Amino acid sequence: MEKMNRLRMNRFRLANREERMERRKRRFNNESSLKFTDISSERYRWYIFPNGKGVTIRNPIYLNVSKNGGHRVYDYQGNSWYVRPNQSWYMKWRCRKNRPNFVK
Repeated sequence: MEKMNRLRMNRFRLANREERMERRKRRFNNESSLKFTDISSERYRWYIFPNGKGVTIRNPIYLNVSKNGGHRVYDYQGNSWYVRPNQSWYMKWRCRKNRPNFVK
């Protein structure tokens, strides 16, 4: 009986997480001409820079990789990231409500 309850609870948590993920995807506001790829199947994205340091982005949802090597990432928490892996730096920001995450 207890095992059955745990299984039900796990299914509920998974369904609830997927529902929350879909809501986060709908909040993404891209007013740039850039094309973003859905990477919501990733649990985290880990960048190791040439200088030996790094940054971890948990629960990334969308990714754009530009011609110059810059990575634009939108995560589950609503944060926007711009990462330059070859140059060892990144930026992270959060937009005001109903404002675009990326503009150009």
